[in-house]
Amino acid sequence: MRKGLGTVIFSLILIGTGTLFLLGNFFPELRPWRLIARYWSVPWLLFAQFWPVIIILWGISKLTHYLRSDQDPAAGRSSLLSGGDTVLLVFLLIAGTTATSVTKAFHGGTFGWKSDRERNRFDIEDWNFSDSRPAFEFAEEVIQPVHAGERLEVANRFGNVDLFVHESPTIKVKLQEAVRADDEAQGREIANGLKIVLDRKDGGYSLATNRESLPDQWRRGLQTHFSVWLPKSMAVTLTNEHGQVTLDGISGSHIIRNAHGSVTIKNVDGSLHIENRHGPVNVSAITGDCSIKNKYGAVEVEAVGGKTEIENAHGPVDLRKLKGMVHVSNRYGRIACADLEGGLIIDGKHSEVRAENIGGSAQVTTAYRNVELENVLGEISVSGQHGDIAIKNLQPRVKPIVVDAEYSGVEITLPKESRFELDARSKYGSFVSGFESVILKESATGKNLRVRGSNGTGGPLITIQTSYRSISLNPS
Repeated sequence: MRKGLGTVIFSLILIGTGTLFLLGNFFPELRPWRLIARYWSVPWLLFAQFWPVIIILWGISKLTHYLRSDQDPAAGRSSLLSGGDTVLLVFLLIAGTTATSVTKAFHGGTFGWKSDRERNRFDIEDWNFSDSRPAFEFAEEVIQPVHAGERLEVANRFGNVDLFVHESPTIKVKLQEAVRADDEAQGREIANGLKIVLDRKDGGYSLATNRESLPDQWRRGLQTHFSVWLPKSMAVTLTNEHGQVTLDGISGSHIIRNAHGSVTIKNVDGSLHIENRHGPVNVSAITGDCSIKNKYGAVEVEAVGGKTEIENAHGPVDLRKLKGMVHVSNRYGRIACADLEGGLIIDGKHSEVRAENIGGSAQVTTAYRNVELENVLGEISVSGQHGDIAIKNLQPRVKPIVVDAEYSGVEITLPKESRFELDARSKYGSFVSGFESVILKESATGKNLRVRGSNGTGGPLITIQTSYRSISLNPS
């Protein structure tokens, strides 16, 4: 069984690899190495989820050999569990559980295609990694009168979408076509077949192209770039893929979904919801609420009038000059916040956190990275592991501080005239204070260090708990 299983797997690898490169010889636009580079993770994800099937099939094989043992002694011998079988089983269990755990860790507790809510799509256009044919550019325009308060839905693939405002009560669409063809005549034939589709629908219009109806060969290497001018009051729902999106100066509630490209939005008199993957998101000057979900790219947000919600992974998050409540979730990327008027909630994983000049409360949870908070006016609550925590205020505190940490050094710096109550604990740690006027109520050393005391009267409570690291309380 062990030799047979290895032979089958190796044979399938040879057949698949040979077939792929044979197709590459017949179809020059097919680039096997680029295909492997794009979908290399699919075999890993399949193994991470379905490796128990190998054990199930192995068990069925053993049972089948056992049932045939009366007629075939050799089959009976094959049904026995040998020492080599035991070693192989242990190795498979270790490799399988490791692959599953690592995959879930990098995909939020599930598998890659499920966490992204995507399916493995092998569209004909996905085979076009590098087209050696020359590129030809063509353009067309349409103009459509519209009424106030209508909505525009835009759908595009393999191209950019730029949205602008103009004073005319019309939608003006310019389509820039980048066509791959053997010669200009063929390129013009493809361009003549590609059309702007601007249809009337309930409450507004939908904008797309007819690229899906074109022959497969025509769609290879085809890029469609939209430039759209519309009235300021027209709300937008946009879906794009493999291109960048820009939007400037539009009012209303807008929904933007993009993948494999950047999203840049500014000067929106209204609310905004963005979903993006594999590209940065840059947002500024939004009067209403702002909600962003992103993966594998940086997020920068500045000047939002309403509440801000960010869910990101594998990229940094930078927030500045936000007025409403801010809630940030990030994995494997730093978080930096500055000049926030409202409260701040941060849920991080492997995320370094730095926040300064926060007008409301700050609640921070992270692990394996450091936390730095400076000039937080409201309550402070920090939960961390395996990363140092530093809190600094230029003005005396009037709200409490709570730090719950493990394997983390904690340093708090306050003005020397500050008043506060203190309850600090550190398992196998130490306590150092530069406040000479602290009056101790209770102090214990050793394994379970605890320091309780006060500096002045009537101040907020500072509660600190950590382990294996020191606690420092310093005057500024």
